[in-house]
Amino acid sequence: MVFLFHTDEFLGEVTSSKEGEMTWVKKSELPKMNTVDDLLPLLQVMTDDNLTEFQYVIENGQWNVILK
Repeated sequence: MVFLFHTDEFLGEVTSSKEGEMTWVKKSELPKMNTVDDLLPLLQVMTDDNLTEFQYVIENGQWNVILK
């Protein structure tokens, strides 16, 4: 399970852990970064008021992304 947070304001500092380094990046920098393949559709769910879910569904042995 993955949790992503979208905010316009933040107080404090992000804290890295043994699971990975936490950093702030601009959305425009994401295509240049080594991220998961489906990050852009996942971000679409965060920014589109008509979407609330990102799901992986296996159909005929293929993993498909479903946005709802």
